[in-house]
Amino acid sequence: MQTFQLGPWTFIPADFSIYDGDKRTELEPLLCKLLQCFAASPGAIVSRQQLVETIWQQSYVDDNAINRAISELRKALQHPKLPQSPIKTHHRKGYSLLPAQHRAAKLLTQPAP
Repeated sequence: MQTFQLGPWTFIPADFSIYDGDKRTELEPLLCKLLQCFAASPGAIVSRQQLVETIWQQSYVDDNAINRAISELRKALQHPKLPQSPIKTHHRKGYSLLPAQHRAAKLLTQPAP
């Protein structure tokens, strides 16, 4: 099973959850897909169009749907050990994991139980 370490959070895509050692938070499937997209390319800017094509897989998605999903993901990732959201907005470009989270984001491969 693959997991991603994002600052204090361990992201477990197969489980649709993030875990900080004390608390497990289940993510909605859409938020899980978003986080997988960012974790797959830590530090890289992912454009809104890329999100539409990879996450929603439609030719058009309302901007409010993208904004709402990013906002919900930011809320889910809030943690006392994170002074700010790990998702950064790049004006007119897209979103990425913050550089500090990029350094902490690494793929962990564990044998399936």
